[in-house]
Amino acid sequence: MGLGDVEIETAEAQFGDVGIADEYFIHDISASYSFMDDRFEVYGGVSNLTDENPFVTERAYPVNPVGRYFYLGLRFSM
Repeated sequence: MGLGDVEIETAEAQFGDVGIADEYFIHDISASYSFMDDRFEVYGGVSNLTDENPFVTERAYPVNPVGRYFYLGLRFSM
């Protein structure tokens, strides 16, 4: 085990009830569209669609501490 790792058996003793998170689902949606002989691609999506709150630790995976966010982009291939 690395420095800072917590064993599941000791999590409640170290952190109390907040040491174990309830079950929840995180939903991400993304899409892309290619055109002009696949030279251009437009993509976008939403991460954390339902805006779930992160777990109490700084290692809030898979939920980002930012909460829900949207993105949009364009790729070009030569």
